Amino acid sequence: MLQENFKYSHLLSIPYCHISSSFCCGGGLESRSEITFCNILSTARSIPAFFNVAVAVILYCFYTHYNSKVYALVWFTWVTVVLLLSEVVAPLKNVSKIFIIGAAFLAALCSLGTSFSSDFSNDGYGRMLVKMFLLFFCWFILFLKSFLVVQILMERYHYKRTEPGEYRIRECFLICLLINFLVYMPFFLVQYPGVLTGDSVHQMAQILGQESFSNHHPWYYTMLIGLFFKLGRMVFGSANGGIATYTIFSVLFICACCAYVITFLYKKGVKWYWLLLLEIAYAFDPIKAQMSITMWKDIIFSGSVLVLCILLADFQSTVKWRVSIFIIGMLICLTRNNGFLIITCSYALLFVCWKQYRKFLCRAFLPVMLVYLIMTNIVMPYMGVEETETERIKENYCAWKSDAVKGIVRPNEKIIVDNKLEYLKLWMRIGIKNPYCYLKAYIEQTKGYWYHKVDYKVCEEEGADDKTIGMV
Repeated sequence: MLQENFKYSHLLSIPYCHISSSFCCGGGLESRSEITFCNILSTARSIPAFFNVAVAVILYCFYTHYNSKVYALVWFTWVTVVLLLSEVVAPLKNVSKIFIIGAAFLAALCSLGTSFSSDFSNDGYGRMLVKMFLLFFCWFILFLKSFLVVQILMERYHYKRTEPGEYRIRECFLICLLINFLVYMPFFLVQYPGVLTGDSVHQMAQILGQESFSNHHPWYYTMLIGLFFKLGRMVFGSANGGIATYTIFSVLFICACCAYVITFLYKKGVKWYWLLLLEIAYAFDPIKAQMSITMWKDIIFSGSVLVLCILLADFQSTVKWRVSIFIIGMLICLTRNNGFLIITCSYALLFVCWKQYRKFLCRAFLPVMLVYLIMTNIVMPYMGVEETETERIKENYCAWKSDAVKGIVRPNEKIIVDNKLEYLKLWMRIGIKNPYCYLKAYIEQTKGYWYHKVDYKVCEEEGADDKTIGMV
């Protein structure tokens, strides 16, 4: 935790000042001259309960209006207790800068997500901005006070311990891996040999030679599926056996990524009951189990991103760390077409922030980017991997779903590459005329990744029955 603290109570006293001034100044203009900032602050601190309940009520009105009454009541009670508890155990005195930045960032995401979910645009820009600012402030207070309460609890129960040995670390990883795998197995057995959607079937058709190679879905991910499929078919003698072999790999990969997180926290000295709670959350989350048996590129990609985050948190200037970054970096780049941007932006940010490790970071990240560029710009054309066409954009365009056009227009499509400046100017001209539409479209397309209240069906299909690829 950062040791750099500074006084923040005067900033958080601003809303108190506004509230208390309405009470103090009610006697007339002559009473205003006697009011000082200290008097206002003293009066404000006498009504923290009113302020915290007001924050909870505002969040309740905008955040839980579409949920069930039982959920809303529980949520409102919980938030109110957290806010009031913070006044007792964690008053706003010395607040770490990292808490302020983190609370502001999360509050911005929540206020944007809540605002566009509620469709404040009907109120006009002025009222919409006021509501967004109000929600931002309330979310900021809630996150900041939650951070402070957790900090107090962690400091109160903190204890020193020596770092566990290598044997204990491996033991922790294997135990968590085994628990996750055993819990996920019923999902696999019920939906044997795995969950395949239309996208998965197209990739299987490429592997079987029924369709030509395409980068509509990352070609290298298709080849990864093919590797396990052919191995399983050779051993078990059926398409079901081949698909099940890939599914087992996918389950093991996700289980290992979750176990890696637990192991990292174990190394850092987190108490056993917190580790147990997190392991239960990972193992018994049905979404993770369901997704782990689904033949989608997003599964391997998401697990790789999680491991990348832990690797960055556990930075070590060693060859082992560099090799790990290379493996995970290649998985990120090759399982999603925008993975290269994630690695590039991560490297650029680390290069700016970690000046003392710039040479080491270059040796860790540049090989990933270089190998990826060779594999996509030399190997893929040589293997005859096809890109998609753009003549079908007009008839495939759908105002409420991007998949049709996304499947046609790819980042390295020749017509876009040859005319990228013209496309950029067109995009900017339309954006200047319709800024709200651009912002709303971006939020609607991405909020599933950063706003926690998105209602989205992660998988509607259970298994598949496609005789064209020999699967039953």
